[in-house]
Amino acid sequence: MIIARLAAEVLAGCGAGLVCAYLAGLAGAALFKGSSSGFGDLIAGILGALIGYTIGVSIGVYLLGRRLNGRGSYWMALLGSVVGAALVLLAAEPLRLNVNPALLQGTLVASAPLFATLIFTMSAKVRR
Repeated sequence: MIIARLAAEVLAGCGAGLVCAYLAGLAGAALFKGSSSGFGDLIAGILGALIGYTIGVSIGVYLLGRRLNGRGSYWMALLGSVVGAALVLLAAEPLRLNVNPALLQGTLVASAPLFATLIFTMSAKVRR
């Protein structure tokens, strides 16, 4: 039963993260549209999507985790999401994840909700 709950939290985090990434990416691209360098909207769209995904994952994990478990901290879910995304970005060059963009994106999409769920669940156990 606990595996199903954890898997549901991971999937909820992933889904909420993708929605927030889409919205934040569009907002970032729209804010920097027509910048002088010509790439401002692309860079802002990518950074907006990355930040939006990280925040969206923590929101999804927190909301479903509180509904199913009733315990846990949003800040711990956000910390886990940031740690998961940061580990992928730091390991991209040594593990050669940046050679294949699909592999890099897939690893990022998988790691952030996993770390967010694990740290959120550990914070619920500590709060008992």
